[in-house]
Order: sequence, then structure tokens, then C-alpha cells
Amino acid sequence: MSDTDELRREANSKASQKYQKEQERRALDDQIERLRTVQNQLATEKATVQRLKDDVRRREDPDEAWAGQKRNQFHDYTRNDLRRYYDSYYEQTDAMLDAVIHKIAELENQSSDLGGVIGWLASAINSLWADIRSAVN
Repeated sequence: MSDTDELRREANSKASQKYQKEQERRALDDQIERLRTVQNQLATEKATVQRLKDDVRRREDPDEAWAGQKRNQFHDYTRNDLRRYYDSYYEQTDAMLDAVIHKIAELENQSSDLGGVIGWLASAINSLWADIRSAVN
């Protein structure tokens, strides 16, 4: 076996490994893109729920001219049940948004790790940014 044949095999092996890493990175990028779409939808939903929640709070105390049993039932429902439902929905939406942010960071880190030492540094920075985004969303 000649040195040339050995070098060709090694070059082919490296080319195959490179192709595999590129495929892995493309698959990760596709997943990240889909999750970014979900992240945007959840952020929109969270803002909508916040507006609805604020609207319910403004309407908790109905007009003082309205009196009677129906007013009391409405007041109790908005103050207790409806407020709690919106609070719960908002908190669950926020938790899902945090989970998506962390999953995106995880996938971006996996993609960066394919790039060696520089990729490792990018992963560390990306993880820090994910924690910051999660804390302020």
C-alpha cells in the first residue's frame, strides 16, 4: 500500500466527517428556526394574555350604579376565578417561553460545539445570553 493511497483514504474519511458535521449543523439550524417561530408566537401570546389580564383587573370593580346579586356574582367571579385563570395561563405561557429559550440555547450550543474550541467559547456566551433572555422576558 502506498503513501498516496493512505492519504487518499484519510482525505476521504475527513471529507466524510466534514459532510456529517455539516448535516448535523443543518439539522440543528432547522430545529432552531422552528423553535424561534414558536418563541415568537409564545411571546405574542404572553403579551396578549397580559393585556387581557390587565383588562380584567380594570373591570373587577363594576360601576357603583350596578347593585344586587348579579353584581356580586360578577364581582366574585372576576376577582377570584377569572383573575386566577389569567394568572395561571400567563405563568404557564411564561414557563413555556423560558423552556423554548433554553432549548434554543442548547441546540445553538450543540451547533457551536461542532466548531471546536471557538465553538465552545460561543456556547458559553450563548448560555449566558439565554439565561439573561429568560430572566427578562
